[in-house]
Amino acid sequence: MTVQLDPIWTLVAALLAIQLGKRINAKIVWLERGNIPPAVTAGLFVSLILAILRGKGWLDVRFHTGPRDVLLLVFFASLGFGAHLRQLASAGKGALAGAGGCDAQAHSSVSSGEKNDVNLNGGTNARSLPASSRNEGRIRVPVSGRPN
Repeated sequence: MTVQLDPIWTLVAALLAIQLGKRINAKIVWLERGNIPPAVTAGLFVSLILAILRGKGWLDVRFHTGPRDVLLLVFFASLGFGAHLRQLASAGKGALAGAGGCDAQAHSSVSSGEKNDVNLNGGTNARSLPASSRNEGRIRVPVSGRPN
């Protein structure tokens, strides 16, 4: 038997799964201690159950993929909400400053529309090749574009 869920029922199923994940995390202490998000716990649990049901030929649930992009954004945003500032502070001032600096850099780059080229060659536009047998060190060869 195949069940096709429309976008609303897919969203309802996702919300119910997250609630299930919260209950599972509350019951299994090491999931809570490990800061495993309820969506991950429930996703693994529900996917295993649905795989067994599909494998036995009893039930094939098809979810509508329309809400997927929005739900992925909500999921990854919720990971940030789950960060505990006290735990971050216990890692030291460097971790707290680093997290704030990364966040500030990300916001300034995104808000200004700035596109930084990633230079994988240690700050130069040259490729480092192995030295020949007669020459010590490395030979710097100028190249254009990204290295292969």
